[in-house]
Amino acid sequence: MTTFPIADIRARFPALSTGEAFLDNPAGTQVPQSVIDAVAAAMAGAASNLGGKFRASKVGGVIYDAAHDAMADLLGAAHGGEIVLGQSTTMLTFHIARAIGCDWRAGDEIVVTRMDHEGNVAPWLRQAQDKGVTRCAG
Repeated sequence: MTTFPIADIRARFPALSTGEAFLDNPAGTQVPQSVIDAVAAAMAGAASNLGGKFRASKVGGVIYDAAHDAMADLLGAAHGGEIVLGQSTTMLTFHIARAIGCDWRAGDEIVVTRMDHEGNVAPWLRQAQDKGVTRCAG
């Protein structure tokens, strides 16, 4: 039986070489060097608006499409057009709450649990507050 190569995996994460303990676990805090390199390359050669006729825009479009297609493959979606990527799950949840809650009226209710991550509670409570909806957070 082979053992999991934890030392090899840890070596891929520059932040883990500091000797500090990271107990917060926010998404994206510690990333492997390959992610750092990919982001740096995209910022250097593809930081542009999508849909343009110039090189940086075209390269950005290829990166954008590849990311969506990879997530579609990972999640079993039919194609990359079914995937939405954003700054964070919390930010995307704020957008979803605003879209779903745009028709909420006083007297409607939203129920959330404090057992959920704050990123899935605050967006719904904020939308409920903005719309005058009854909130219940248990």
